[in-house]
Amino acid sequence: MAFGSQFVESPSNLSERRAHTSLGLTGRPLARIIGVACLVLSAGGSAFGQFLVNPMKVSVEMSPGRQQTASISIDNTLDEPQVVDLKLVDLTQGADGVWRRIEVDDPNADKVGAYSCRSWLLLQQSSVNLPPGQRAPARVQITVPRGVSGYYFAAIIASMQPRPGAVQGWSAGMDLEFLIPVIVKVRGRALPQRISVEDVGLTFQRQTATTNPASLATMTIRNAGLTFSRLEAMVRISKKLGGHWRRITEQRIPAEGDLGIIPGVTLNLAIDVGRPLSKGEYQVQGFLYADGRVTDQLDKQLMFEGDMRALGNLPSDAALDLDPIELVVPAAPGRVGMKNLVVFNASEETVVVDMSAALPDHMVAAGLPADEQGRILRGEHFDCSKWLSFQPSKFTLTGYRRQYVMVQCDIPENATNLPQYFAQVKLRAVFPDGQDAGTTTGRIYVENNRAQVTPRVELTQVTFSAETTASRYLVVAQGVNLGTTRILPRCRAVVRTPLPDDVEMTRFEMTSDVYKSFGPMLPMEHRMFSGVLDVSTFPVGRYRLGVILTHDEQGNALQEGNAQQQRGFEVVEEGGVKSLRELEMDAVGGVVEIKL
Repeated sequence: MAFGSQFVESPSNLSERRAHTSLGLTGRPLARIIGVACLVLSAGGSAFGQFLVNPMKVSVEMSPGRQQTASISIDNTLDEPQVVDLKLVDLTQGADGVWRRIEVDDPNADKVGAYSCRSWLLLQQSSVNLPPGQRAPARVQITVPRGVSGYYFAAIIASMQPRPGAVQGWSAGMDLEFLIPVIVKVRGRALPQRISVEDVGLTFQRQTATTNPASLATMTIRNAGLTFSRLEAMVRISKKLGGHWRRITEQRIPAEGDLGIIPGVTLNLAIDVGRPLSKGEYQVQGFLYADGRVTDQLDKQLMFEGDMRALGNLPSDAALDLDPIELVVPAAPGRVGMKNLVVFNASEETVVVDMSAALPDHMVAAGLPADEQGRILRGEHFDCSKWLSFQPSKFTLTGYRRQYVMVQCDIPENATNLPQYFAQVKLRAVFPDGQDAGTTTGRIYVENNRAQVTPRVELTQVTFSAETTASRYLVVAQGVNLGTTRILPRCRAVVRTPLPDDVEMTRFEMTSDVYKSFGPMLPMEHRMFSGVLDVSTFPVGRYRLGVILTHDEQGNALQEGNAQQQRGFEVVEEGGVKSLRELEMDAVGGVVEIKL
């Protein structure tokens, strides 16, 4: 099972970011069709760049009875002034996992009432006037009532006022909208998690005017609890051949990006398995990770009607191994660096392998905060894929054979003066008949020893969630590498009593093992860490939890205390069972640096 560190909250989070479009049109009904065509054609031009919103999600943690102001920034990318309108709407989630707004008069509005925080929000302005090329803030005041706890949701709609135009004599207007989810977690008793896989299956998607034929693996996921949880799922597909199950492929759901699920929602997800499946008996296994731990697994055997495009015996994914999986190439601007790697076919199937390189997925459309010189580095500044070449880059590999590949890196003289550059190597395998045989990935690090290394890490989030066992809680932390070099992270937690006693109660390691995240952490990469806190032996009272993220940079000594976050909580006892209730840090004496 190959899971990446995908539980991230970043601008590239597809399940939490969506540019919704609507059309305002005049004229005869045909004008709507023309308007749609204009919008699609403009997707590669300026229509989707007329204004930008950052961040694309507002997430806050507050205590009951408190008030807080959050803000977003809106950038005008045009050379002319424009007005962006703002409004609040209720927020829900579609069966496909995508955020969806619910208008006030929507017949489904009552279904989200229990988790809506729209009435808690107050926009400080209903529109923003943006001069050409300028940025302006938009603020929302959040007031949490007393007597509530858990997760609540709403959304801000930022919309460009219609810009009329004429297309082939037809009048058309265009209205670009951004939906910015507002997620409020209200502190209180840690909530139990009740997320399960309800069903898995296979279905054939027939060809229509808008869809291609495909064999789809499906998974139904239900959130019967009260948590807003991040999900990662995988389906493993096997076919019964010769009296035994032969594994065909594994597919991650969703294929890209991140996915969350709000309370009370059932998701019906589907993923193209990448090849036509023939008629026969199949076994579909669904595996679900929620907030970084395995929550459920469902196995199902079924008869599949089959895809008429499938011919002959169905091959399994090619088992390609890359050695080394992480290749370090020393080089410098104006110099050429070379290294060898080996591709091994560990399966009996013959495949054609096509090698390519690209910027690591998490770096696309990502960036770092401004450094001391005011320089803002974006993911593309770290991209070395355009400097790489492979010899050979395409080859046929029979079963159980290997291929040596020369990797050459030619850094231009004018390259950005960074200490390291990064690329993701992709080995796409296809069977001789053209069917997809899977993709294997690795990483290439190009090291420039002339540049100064500036490591920097931060912790962006620490949360509690209740385990199924009494008095046990899963502590989940999210860290991010904001430096210019790869690091090896280590995350630990310590619980102490408030000052002046300051007595250590326990400490424990927090790992990324359950997220299947190992090895170096690249710039702009987010990674989740988790560990279990057992309060059954704690005396009733108040405590502070400190989570400390340290790192080892390129084999140097461990840098202690690079980043830490703290959370206050109290242990209460009811019916002989101890439980945890979250507190603000002021209740435990404020933030005090914790040393390990």
